[in-house]
Amino acid sequence: FGMFYHDVEGFDVAEYKGRTFTIGFWAKSAVTGVHCVALRNALNDVSYVAEYTITAANTPQFVSITIVGGLPAIGTWNFTNGSGLQLCFPLACGTNFGGAGAGWTLANKIATAAQVNCLGTIGNVFGITAVQINPGAIAKRFQIPTYEEELRRCQRYYEESHFVMLNESLNGGKGSFGNMGHYKVTKRSVPTLTASVKGNLGGGDSISIPTFNGTEQSYYQSTVGVWDAFAGQFSDEVTLKIIADSRL
Repeated sequence: FGMFYHDVEGFDVAEYKGRTFTIGFWAKSAVTGVHCVALRNALNDVSYVAEYTITAANTPQFVSITIVGGLPAIGTWNFTNGSGLQLCFPLACGTNFGGAGAGWTLANKIATAAQVNCLGTIGNVFGITAVQINPGAIAKRFQIPTYEEELRRCQRYYEESHFVMLNESLNGGKGSFGNMGHYKVTKRSVPTLTASVKGNLGGGDSISIPTFNGTEQSYYQSTVGVWDAFAGQFSDEVTLKIIADSRL
């Protein structure tokens, strides 16, 4: 099988437990015929598959899928900051994950037996855009977020921070240095951190890059920021780049 899928955070789908909702999107496929959309929980042991038909090859077509009754009571669902819903767009599927029937099922299915094979020819194109979930039985017009709104949503999951450190000491900047930074947006969970340094490191200059591996006594982080101390020396200034990653 082959597919695209996206994990939707639990907080964003909690309102759809037992509540009818609709998925709307634009699709374009090189292959006409039956295509599928699948919904799964994070454990992939509960699934729902719906069909839609592409009537003209390589032509954008609007698709609306209504899930009557919303997310089910069966299975385990995360309605907090984990993966609340997997939204899947299969391109091809065999018998192991295919053959789904109507409604929710206690199985890992992503397509029906009618799913076409979009991967059968080199150069085939399948595209989706403007995917939106809204309550009710009617797909609403896609709400385009502002640049600021979209950036803040992205920074909930991934952010790069840059901290400039200047040499203002009499001993060439040798010693211990501290860094404390607040994230622009509170992270989904305590993130995985990586650090790198760039700047004017000349002969004899050095700096110990924080590893954030939990063994550093001076290291502390949360969903809102990070603090770390490190040793080194530099003759001018350096920039410490910290990447905070809390993607699903």
